[in-house]
Amino acid sequence: INQLAATFDAEWKRETLNWAAREIRSEFEPATWEAFWLTAVEGETPEAAATRTGKGYWLVARDGVAGLLEPLADVIG
Repeated sequence: INQLAATFDAEWKRETLNWAAREIRSEFEPATWEAFWLTAVEGETPEAAATRTGKGYWLVARDGVAGLLEPLADVIG
């Protein structure tokens, strides 16, 4: 039953993250959002995200989009 609870918890967090992301995504330029998603969710480095999005590294780092994570963190705890 512990495995079932862990699976449920992981699925709930994933779905909640997806919901929260949909709620705030439209507030950002597409490349900024993609850089955020690549670094914060998919675990890519800022350098790799900059290459994939065509944004300069400093923009990815600045937008770092750490601030984007705050509303999401409040939701998924």
